[in-house]
Amino acid sequence: MDKPAESHFAVLYSAQHKRCGNYVERADFRVATKEDLFAWSDEITLKGSVQPLPLRCDTCAEDLSPTHLRIIKDEHTLAHTVVPEVEIRGFSPEHWIVKMKEEL
Repeated sequence: MDKPAESHFAVLYSAQHKRCGNYVERADFRVATKEDLFAWSDEITLKGSVQPLPLRCDTCAEDLSPTHLRIIKDEHTLAHTVVPEVEIRGFSPEHWIVKMKEEL
């Protein structure tokens, strides 16, 4: 019997670029597996805040700071939202990831 494929995770940072109105989103390359997600969560707990990757608007060629994040789980070619889009400054791993460790 085939072993089920391992789920993959993605932390996506986003922002609405005020100058041109484009919605910009970028995946955090540091998170791909469940273990990566837990390590990322632990780092937030230790540092006290999310350390997001910068965004770049392709239309204006300007850098901008992410304002929101969301986390998705890719399982058997279907993406499921684990954490809906929330403001980065209000994100707390205790409310989302720590509570879901057994479910993920």
